[in-house]
Amino acid sequence: LGLHAQVFRIRTYGGLEHFLEQYRDLVVQRLVRLQRDRTEGLVHEARAFIANNLGRRLSLRETAAHLHVSAGYLSTLFPRVTGSRFSDYVNQAKIRQAQDMIRSGRYRMAEIAEALAFQTPSYFGKTFRKFTGCTPSEFARRAAAENKARDEKSASD
Repeated sequence: LGLHAQVFRIRTYGGLEHFLEQYRDLVVQRLVRLQRDRTEGLVHEARAFIANNLGRRLSLRETAAHLHVSAGYLSTLFPRVTGSRFSDYVNQAKIRQAQDMIRSGRYRMAEIAEALAFQTPSYFGKTFRKFTGCTPSEFARRAAAENKARDEKSASD
């Protein structure tokens, strides 16, 4: 039945009151769901923007402007959905990219730092260590050893 028909089938004040309470609960649930979907969608767009711009210095303000929301609003939403502050999330994404670049063996550390828009190679190293627990050079040595072991295993199979 349509809403109009449902309302006009109610014969008592108590029945109407009960109907309105149920309807209010449904509306609130729907609003909460829509808000959650909007919030998650917005953060998903922010993550995509970050992923597509790892080679630039990204600010919360610039990302918020790209999404047409305030920086304060994005700064509140982002950790609620991701569990990380915006700046930490950006740096973690850059460090994951740096790890891939190091594993490839094609880049020097200074090139990686520059490609990922770190202010200096030393700041890159400090940030890398913060998120991985080791320096980029230590990571490179481990990655080279793992690659060598994998190549030797493949050769023996």
